[in-house]
Amino acid sequence: MCKHSATALAFYDEDGDEMREKKERYLNEMQKQVGDVLARATGQAQKLCGMLSAELDEKVKDHVIRMQKILGECDKSNSSEAPAVYENLAKQMVLHLHSLRRPAIEHFQKLISLSGRSQFLEDTLRSQRTESMVALLTNSRSNVPRTETFFDGELELGYL
Repeated sequence: MCKHSATALAFYDEDGDEMREKKERYLNEMQKQVGDVLARATGQAQKLCGMLSAELDEKVKDHVIRMQKILGECDKSNSSEAPAVYENLAKQMVLHLHSLRRPAIEHFQKLISLSGRSQFLEDTLRSQRTESMVALLTNSRSNVPRTETFFDGELELGYL
């Protein structure tokens, strides 16, 4: 019993300094590990967003090229109904492109919220949302009106 008391007394830390230092070391190590994990996760999120953006751009570009060919043929027509058909066709194509892009943009928004509001990701999303699908399809043909779309429950004009 005396031996145990002597051992306890020898390791007794009167002010708790040793325990406090040990706790601080553990906390610092945890902060470092959490920081490393967050940095890796943010890097992976940026990489995934880049890959998603590249794939989306490729798919949309294929559709846009086909749609531009169709609109080009319609524009060449000498029919009196050609301008109205062109405008209606362009509107429908823009709505179709928007429906293709919308799920990807929504997932992109979720990635941004999970990654800590990275400025790079927010800038990429902003550029995707403001890209005009009408201008993309019609080569900025002035007589095709802007199309109304909905993002996050708010009406935004001209973002197609």
